[in-house]
Amino acid sequence: MKNKSEKNFKIEPNYYTAAELSRAGKDHIPDLYQTGRHLIYSSPATLAYNSPGAEGFGVKRAGLSVPGSVMLIVSPGCCGRNTAEITRIRGYEDRFFYLQMDETDLVTGRHLKKIPAAVRRIAGSLPVKPSVIMICITCADALLGTDLERVCRRAEREVNLPVRPCYMYALTREGRKPPMVYVRESLYSMLPRQKKRSTSVNLLGYFAPLHPESELFSLLKSAGIRKIRQISACKDVNDFYRMGEANFNLVLNPEARGAAEALTNRLGIPSIELTRFYETDLTGHQYQAFFAALGMTVPENVNAMTKERADSAGAALRAEYPDLSFSIGEVVNANPFELALALLRMGWRVTEIFANPAADCYPYIDRIAALCPDIRVYSNTDPSMLSYEIRSAEGTSGTHITIGKDAAYYHPDALHLNFNEDSQPFGYEAAWYLWERLGELVREKVSPAREGSTLPQELSAQEETSVPMAPEKALAGPVKGLDMYLTPFAPDQSGAVSALYSLDGMIVILDAGGCTGNILGFDEPRWQHHKAAVFSAGLRDMDAIMGRDRELVQKAVSAFSGTECSFIALVGTPVPSIIGTDYRALERMLEKKCGCPVISIPTCGMKTCESGLEQTYLTLFRSFSGKGKASSSDGNLSGHSQSGTALSGHPAKASGTAGVIGCTPLEFVDIADQKRIRDLLKSRGYGRVVFYGSDADRQDYENAGENVRNFVLSGAGIRSAEYLRETFGTPFEVGYPGIAGYLRNLPSGFEDTCRAGTARILILHDPVAAASLKAALLERFPGEKIRIDCASFFAGKACEQDSYTVSGVPVKPDVSLREENDLLSLLREKTYDYIFADPAIAKIPAGGASLISFPSFAISGKRILT
Repeated sequence: MKNKSEKNFKIEPNYYTAAELSRAGKDHIPDLYQTGRHLIYSSPATLAYNSPGAEGFGVKRAGLSVPGSVMLIVSPGCCGRNTAEITRIRGYEDRFFYLQMDETDLVTGRHLKKIPAAVRRIAGSLPVKPSVIMICITCADALLGTDLERVCRRAEREVNLPVRPCYMYALTREGRKPPMVYVRESLYSMLPRQKKRSTSVNLLGYFAPLHPESELFSLLKSAGIRKIRQISACKDVNDFYRMGEANFNLVLNPEARGAAEALTNRLGIPSIELTRFYETDLTGHQYQAFFAALGMTVPENVNAMTKERADSAGAALRAEYPDLSFSIGEVVNANPFELALALLRMGWRVTEIFANPAADCYPYIDRIAALCPDIRVYSNTDPSMLSYEIRSAEGTSGTHITIGKDAAYYHPDALHLNFNEDSQPFGYEAAWYLWERLGELVREKVSPAREGSTLPQELSAQEETSVPMAPEKALAGPVKGLDMYLTPFAPDQSGAVSALYSLDGMIVILDAGGCTGNILGFDEPRWQHHKAAVFSAGLRDMDAIMGRDRELVQKAVSAFSGTECSFIALVGTPVPSIIGTDYRALERMLEKKCGCPVISIPTCGMKTCESGLEQTYLTLFRSFSGKGKASSSDGNLSGHSQSGTALSGHPAKASGTAGVIGCTPLEFVDIADQKRIRDLLKSRGYGRVVFYGSDADRQDYENAGENVRNFVLSGAGIRSAEYLRETFGTPFEVGYPGIAGYLRNLPSGFEDTCRAGTARILILHDPVAAASLKAALLERFPGEKIRIDCASFFAGKACEQDSYTVSGVPVKPDVSLREENDLLSLLREKTYDYIFADPAIAKIPAGGASLISFPSFAISGKRILT
């Protein structure tokens, strides 16, 4: 293995060559590719690994494969957070519901008693009775030992329809039944016993349909098969149930082996396994063996014609472009090693493979080693990949084309073929389709925009001035913690990482991988463009059960040695909360072995983001801010927050540094506000503006005591501002400057209603932003008798103090909301004409109120720029 030390103390990313792997053999796969042996590096290339429900057909989408089904996710809020991305896919908008767990649920298990009531409420609220309700639970219930089968049986009795389990256990990813294996077994367990039909077959393995052009359909029909069913193509639940009449199952993906075996044992349906190859000779041999098992021969008219089409397309491309060079990723509709071998046998060059080899990959690895022994095999998840130097197509790697969006991340200037669409190629058609796609790519000589980004499409807040809220529904009584309309908000652990992200610390998220995928792939927009040393602990079930702290420390020490980080930050998730992790002990062990400061943020994933932000800001200031140097105040504020003196247009008698606290992407209304606020403060005379949580580095925290004044933009920053005032005497102001800009392009009739004094307005946001907008409205309509209420899901204890105001408007919200039911109750008790809130709130019934866009990334996860 290559592992060179450089002058900047960064190590070269670890890899083995194909020849080295082949010599070691399948029984001695190096630790580099064993994800349980090291921390998991969180690059955009590892999103599919980190979060089983994040993209493609993860557990969440797979669990809804049965037509007409819906899903109840029972989990801490952090586990359901990124489902908001899936609900933007057509056909999934109204199929997810959430029963959020809190700390009491972890101790008492009371959430299990709520599930039947939640199922009853869901079934009663839908205009069409669902075919099945899937109950999805996560690592929290895995550790609690929840018997979900029993819970589902009880829930079935409540609604008289199928209720089935769905397990999103990242803890068991490498176990006997990983999540994607179990979800298949759960779905196919619903098939009833049917009379067998010799002319019927099922295709098992994928949750999206095969390409209709695949010759497999023609070959099966030539063998007398009249009905070919796949779960993704079933028109309704009855069509799905007819899969039970199949004469045999064709298993096209190894993850479906368990489901096929269960169907053999329960319904007597045998199975045959076929493999996707991109070498057409292998596909041909497989078809011959398959038809021989049926006592038949391969129909040459279909076989020869489709093979010839694929081979001709490949030969033509090879003749036109004989010198292509490839890097292959693992997020592709292929086995990356078999794909690399197919490209090599075509005569092209493969420089790198980004994938973890398994034992069944070694027949390909051995052949690759014979053809090109020096191919480097990297692991996307190894911490040393933080040091991978991104290279251009003309750089040292010589890569012209990447296949797989993980490979594209490492070679942004190459031509990219993502090749990971939902719809699946198979057979000779798979090879033909690959050559056609590559031909289109190289002939156009352009690199298409990267697909698969987890960042939502950016919209202008001015494109819509207002939208109507959803109409009221007749629902059964509320269930505490059940969200019928909204997806979970950004959790505390996302807030912690957001505040840490811009610093030079190594962030270790104490999770099984799923939380890290949710945090970075959904709540941290900087992640796609700015590398940071954020690692998942990659915990597995036995790590959690046995409390293997020493192994965790050793993995963290190994990762830290390959970085230039100056400190380590440990971030909590539900797993350490359940097993009672001793953060202080971890800190001491790591400090002793690494010789650097170690801080911990014991978030639990069950609180909202302001809790994690507040903890992290305060921990950073307490840990790093100097103790001896006081600030030089720019005015006598008598130690209390005032109503925005410098930000409201009055000249500031100041120079030096202004600190801005509460400005991560989770707290800004619009990320573009950072530049506006910086310009405004500099126009007031401040020589330097530091945004803590955004562009501040560790030295800025160390020098925080020298700030002339601090400005607090969110409720999460108040306690830190208080600490800096108490420690250094630094005055601070609370308020969100420039908020009046969000009153542009108001809907027609809004101003007339306000002038008439009849307007009833609700502002729903962070407490500071809400109070600032209310102050702007009162300034715009002075003396008018309009009713304006402020409400917030993110009101921490610091916001409950009556002393903080923005231009006389209390920061303390009129209504503190804890869950969706609180908002529903508020909107039933009071009538509003207009609601300023994130557009996601439009799903909530509000008695005819119009919603005016006031974006909150912490609510919707959708970035809206003005």
